[in-house]
Formats: sequence, C-alpha cells, structure tokens
Amino acid sequence: MITRARLYVPALVVVIMAVFPGLAVAFPAAAAADSRTLADQALVLVNQQRVKAGCANLHTVAQLQRPAGQQSHDQAAQDKLGHRGTDGSTSRDRLGRLGYSQWAENVAQFPNPQQAVHFWSTSRAHRASMLNCAFTDTGLAVARSLSGRLYWTQTFGG
Repeated sequence: MITRARLYVPALVVVIMAVFPGLAVAFPAAAAADSRTLADQALVLVNQQRVKAGCANLHTVAQLQRPAGQQSHDQAAQDKLGHRGTDGSTSRDRLGRLGYSQWAENVAQFPNPQQAVHFWSTSRAHRASMLNCAFTDTGLAVARSLSGRLYWTQTFGG
C-alpha cells in the first residue's frame, strides 16, 4: 500500500499542475502580496509615530527596500532574530555603502505590524532610529519563517 501511495502521489501532483498551471506560483505570489501589505501597514504606524514627534513621513525607496528584504529573509531562513545576514554581512555592510550620511536598521520578530511597531516605539534605541527626523527614506520588509514566525526589518537613510 505504501508503495502504491509513493507512485500515485507524484503522479497526482503532475496531473494537478498540468490542469492548474498557475497553482505553482499562486501561493508564493500570495505570500509576497501578504508580506507587502503587512509591511505597508507597519509603515503607516511608523509614520503616525513620526508625525506625532514632529517628523515628516518616511518614503519607501528601492535602495533601502532591498537590504530590508534581504535581512528579513535571512532572519526567516535562520528562524533567528538579528542584524547579521546569512552571508555574514552586518547592517553597516548592507547600508553603509548606499551613500546616505546617516542610516539605521531596526529588526523585530512579532506576529503582526502593531506589535512590531509597538516594540520599536518602546525600545530606546529603536525609537531613536524610528523618530530621527533626519531620516527621510526607508525600506520595510517582513518575511515568514517555516515555523510561521514573522521577521521584520526597517532600514532608514537620510
């Protein structure tokens, strides 16, 4: 019985993929869209905090979005919170060469944008980055680990 199942399951997968070719990319695309929506929600919350502090809204730029996404995915791949990438890079390595006179990186591991931003706003060092009015540009990304944890990274430049 197990032998038959081993034969039938791969065949069934092939048939399903032939009948529904878009299925193979639907789930990763949905996950990417979900991550973008969550990151956008977090940015709204960060900008609300900044306006209360007298700072201008941050604007997402690709130059900072790339390292934020890279770091969130690295954290999710390791299922470990931190500023060091899987390639050994630090935030200084990722952000220091982008041409900004000032830069910073905040990371967090929380199940939703509200808790991530709340953590950043109640941590002295993270809050200082988030509410630094000299920062005008940002990248904000979130990635889900295989265990389901969400890893957040926000990069800042000014």
